[in-house]
This record gives sequence, C-alpha cells and structure tokens, in this order.
Amino acid sequence: MERQEWSLEDYHICKTLYNGYAAQVYTATCRYSGMEVVLKVYHDVDKSPDVAQHEMYREVAIQSGLQHPNIVHLFGAFEEGDTLVLVQEYVPNGDLLALMHSHGGRVDELTVVKAVMRPLLAALMYLHRWGIVHRDVKPENVLFAADGSIKLADFGLAINMVEERPISRVGTLDYMAPARYGFATDVWAVGIVTYELLTGLPPYASECRYQTRICSALPPIFPTSVSPMARDFILRALSPVPGDRPTVRQLLEHPWIVNSDS
Repeated sequence: MERQEWSLEDYHICKTLYNGYAAQVYTATCRYSGMEVVLKVYHDVDKSPDVAQHEMYREVAIQSGLQHPNIVHLFGAFEEGDTLVLVQEYVPNGDLLALMHSHGGRVDELTVVKAVMRPLLAALMYLHRWGIVHRDVKPENVLFAADGSIKLADFGLAINMVEERPISRVGTLDYMAPARYGFATDVWAVGIVTYELLTGLPPYASECRYQTRICSALPPIFPTSVSPMARDFILRALSPVPGDRPTVRQLLEHPWIVNSDS
C-alpha cells in the first residue's frame, strides 16, 4: 500500500473496534483499492502532553520497522491537522479470548502450543533481538488471521531498549510482572497468558495492584488437567525474580514447546 499522499478521506469507516481516552480504533475500507484495514487514530496530538506525544511517535517508529509474519503490519502513518493516523493490517478472526470461548473456556495443550505459543514466542524473539519489549502481551493483543496464523498487535506501550530505558511499570494489571522492567516482562506475560488459556483465568486476577503484587510472589495453583511439562513451562516464566526467568529463546526450546506434538 505505497502512496505519495495519505488522507482520512481515502477510507470508509466501517466499525469502531475500540474507543479509548487517547485513541480510537476502526475497521475501514480503502476507497481506491478496496483493501480492509484497521485505523488507529490519535486526536488532539498537539494538545497532548510531551510524554504522550513521545509515546505516539515512538509507536509509529517501532512498528514501522517490523517485518514478521506473526506481527501486525503497519502499512503507513500520517498526520492530518492535529490527528495522527496509523494504517494497519486487518486481522479478522478474533483474539485469544475468542479462541477460549470456542473451546468452552479452556484450550487443549496441543492447540496452545502449536497455534499460539510457538508463533507468539517466535514473534517475541524477533522483537527482543531488535531490542524491543512489547510490554502489553495479553489475549486481546494476540489476533488470528484468516489463514489461522496469529498476529501480535498493539505496540502502543512498546519500547526500544536500544534507544531508551523504561522508567515505569506499564501494561494491563493481570499481565504485569511484579518487578520492573525489560525483556523479562514479556516472558512473565507469556506465562500468564499460557496459564489463562489452559485454565480459563489468569492466575493472579485482581482489581488491586497491591493484591496482585502480593499474590504474584507465590506460585499459581494448577488444576489437575494441566500437564507437568506445561506447569514447568509456566512456573519458569513466572519466576518472581526477573533474572531467574528464561529468555524467549529458551522458552521456545522448552520440552513442552518442542515435544508436544511428537
């Protein structure tokens, strides 16, 4: 989708996917090509605090440099007045929550490994190799394309560790690591997501940050349906001390990931 000029008038807005404080997300159709896309629109950019503006442009800078089959593609970004628009790949087949719903609330281990964990870990390994921490890995940000492949989405909180250091904990409460910051935060989130897919709920679900921090110092309780190898994978990812967690590459080499379909 290469072009010399971009405009919101080029797109027919079809549906609102998300309406947040900082941004709105829509499905849209290009009036010229007919291609379905997703538009992430930041309004009143010029009036936003400097930190917020930095985060918006950082998102564009990070996602525009990514090329991976399991990461949502950014076709382009443009400014129109005080509006910043990201034109992204449309991924139509739902997220991990929809996968759980289609499996009755819990997903079998073989599906988790083959359909989700292997490609998700491959995407994260690609990001980490380039110094990028996603910082918001959760079921809503892992989407399914029409061919059944997964796509990691939403780089609004991502940070490039080569260029800056994170100075605050960010993310979604149930998936946030108890200790800051760096690549190990994505590993923690992988452990939480894996547990949720297999059991139906995240292990430390709480509306209170303090309560979540206290609980996350303890190993999660597993139902008997979770295999010993899956438990080991999750427990390693959820090590309370960030330095004790495996890297994403090491998770990809874990026996549960390597041998689940053998």
